[in-house]
Amino acid sequence: MTGKNTTSRRRPRWYRALTATLAVLAVLVAGGVLFANPTTGVADADGAQIVESGKTQWQYRDDNQQPADGWQTSAAVSDAAWKTASGSFGAKNGQIADLGGGMTPQVLLNQYINGADGDAIPVYYFRTTFDAKDIDAIQAITGEVAYDDAAIVAVNGHVIAEFDNHVKDGTDPIYGTTNYGGSNDSAPKTATFNFTDIASLGLKATGNVLSVELHNGRATSSDIYLDVKNVSFTYGKAADTVKDASLEIGATEFARNFNWLGTSTNASFVEIAPAAGYKEGDAFPESGAEKVQALQSAATRWGFMSNKATVSGLAANTAYVYRVGNDDAWSDPAVFTTGNFGSGASFSFLFAGDPQIGASGNSDADQAGWQATLTNAVNKLTPNFMVSAGDQINDKGAKEDGQYDSYFAPKELASLTQALTVGNHDNGSSRYSDYFNVPNVSSLGATSGTGTQSGDYWYVYNGVLFMDINSNDMNTGNHKAFMEQAIAANPNVNWKIVVFHHSVFSLANHYTDTDIQSRRNELPQVFSDLGIDVVLMGHDHYFTRTTMMEGANPVASETGADANQVVDPAKGQVLYLTADSASGSKYYKTNSAVVDAMPTWVATQGQSNRPTITNVTVDGGKLTLDTYYTDSAELEKFDTFTIVHTDQNSGDNGTDNNGSDNNNGTDNNNGTDNGTGNNNGSDNNGTNNGSNNGANNGNNNGTGNGTGNGTTTGNGAGATAKPSTSTGTKGGSLPQTGDLIAPAFIAAIAVVGVAVIAAALVLKNRDRQVR
Repeated sequence: MTGKNTTSRRRPRWYRALTATLAVLAVLVAGGVLFANPTTGVADADGAQIVESGKTQWQYRDDNQQPADGWQTSAAVSDAAWKTASGSFGAKNGQIADLGGGMTPQVLLNQYINGADGDAIPVYYFRTTFDAKDIDAIQAITGEVAYDDAAIVAVNGHVIAEFDNHVKDGTDPIYGTTNYGGSNDSAPKTATFNFTDIASLGLKATGNVLSVELHNGRATSSDIYLDVKNVSFTYGKAADTVKDASLEIGATEFARNFNWLGTSTNASFVEIAPAAGYKEGDAFPESGAEKVQALQSAATRWGFMSNKATVSGLAANTAYVYRVGNDDAWSDPAVFTTGNFGSGASFSFLFAGDPQIGASGNSDADQAGWQATLTNAVNKLTPNFMVSAGDQINDKGAKEDGQYDSYFAPKELASLTQALTVGNHDNGSSRYSDYFNVPNVSSLGATSGTGTQSGDYWYVYNGVLFMDINSNDMNTGNHKAFMEQAIAANPNVNWKIVVFHHSVFSLANHYTDTDIQSRRNELPQVFSDLGIDVVLMGHDHYFTRTTMMEGANPVASETGADANQVVDPAKGQVLYLTADSASGSKYYKTNSAVVDAMPTWVATQGQSNRPTITNVTVDGGKLTLDTYYTDSAELEKFDTFTIVHTDQNSGDNGTDNNGSDNNNGTDNNNGTDNGTGNNNGSDNNGTNNGSNNGANNGNNNGTGNGTGNGTTTGNGAGATAKPSTSTGTKGGSLPQTGDLIAPAFIAAIAVVGVAVIAAALVLKNRDRQVR
């Protein structure tokens, strides 16, 4: 039988060369060399691990150039200067070597700006992207980092861990700067973190960014090192939570405002009951409590709702226990106690200058200083409430919520009523309006991006009219109009006090600022014209008390035994006091412009670099300001001054402050008499209008304010900011899955491929010629 010959003929050389080239290209593609995602972190089977040392690919910059905005939030970056590698990173004297403790970098970083020792690059930038599964079930992000000299870790631009984020002397945060700083230890340090505020990170299914800012300690540093050993999710159903509950001043002494953040979107409440018989640790007396529903709106802090409510009709000299939230999550119960009520009745309040948590670069230290001041002052002075000069926190952006958490951390604030002020560090962030709830707030003075709570506002306490103005608004006419309206609505008060942030009479850094000079030229005459008695200010972190002032002109001071007192000052004479830091987070030195010759308006001044607080006591016709150092429980007194009005009654029964003249809906809290822009529904959602009238029946006539519910009704303007999201991809992009990893490398591969194919064709032609 015959058949076909099945023996294979040897393939020609050109065919074999072409086949080999195509096979190499296939292997490169299959292996992910040409098409890869260098910025997507390694994830294990359940999605828990997002970074693994030596495996996760990082994009990094070691060229002494600060990346463009978005490098911490965009799913991809377009600048070709970003390099890509995995492993530990570092250098010792410009080489790969052991930095100590067996830590030897796998990837060499460019160590010097100009290639010379003693010229170390101050900052390096690293980023990788990762996916997130079951976001609602993530309870924490944990990790371990080895670093030299400082490292700050962030997710989607929100700091989740910081290690040695300071310069050598422990001050000034270096994050976000091109400054040297850190531990300057001889070998890399290893640290762990456990971040639980997952809602704040704005996690997405894909395209999340984990970033690290790595700082060299000094220009002469011999080494630099980073190894993000691991970063993982901890999964589990997170319980709802309540954060940063704030007890705040109401429109009168008979009311209190409340504010808190909560993750629950269900209806939330203040529950409040007389505290007779209640002891710390007892269950909340729910059966005897009054329940007040809050006005709720989405907070800027991711995953949280801002809740605002007012309780009115409080009784004098009574202890109350309260909690905020709902059955998804309640705050711990806290107790506050009211004092004497009625026009002329005595009371006292603390005036705190610039807590500014985070200003030192160490929020924990600032929180401790703030805690000490409040503990010592409250224990020694038993104030009825506290007035803040503004700058509750230092930073806007990634650190802001953590600094607010630190601001609210002292236990005393659960029982101490607050009256807040917008500082320049608070200004421009709607978080200010998320965290606070002030009464009688006006649209006048409100500043862009800060929310409805940023407008000028007023309240009356025992016959004293307090007017708090947002001095970030430089329009003096706005503030004058607001104060005229507030004074007209409260014609029978005994004292008028103004509070704002930017001191016009201070002696430190800001004394020569052009904006301060502008305020100094305009505001004092307005205060004199309106018959203001006392002005309280902050901003300059340096204690200054003036003589009595007529406009910007000092009035001859008393001498001898009467140097710290004035009796019956003439109409238009005003006292100004600028507070130093209440937390110790930042102090300013005397301005060089006044160090040799103090202005004639100075009565007392000084910078002790010690935290202070001022206790203001009002007793009928006598107002005393005592300033204390708060770094010891004994509260060493630094300064005192008293103003006496002999024509005032002391101990009035309160009819002027709690009835038709002062707090009824007609004269005091309606939109008409207080300015249509001040208290209407669109600007302030009712802002305590009906809830504090003479009958205390709480109609709450503002749009979106809900219906009245008797003597206590939820009110207040909620911030309307939508949840924040990570910044989208900006401009082109570096590789994502399916993108080319390195154009130059790909071009080289392409050239080789073309060359081999060309060679194969030449061989094919020769084969034809041979045949």
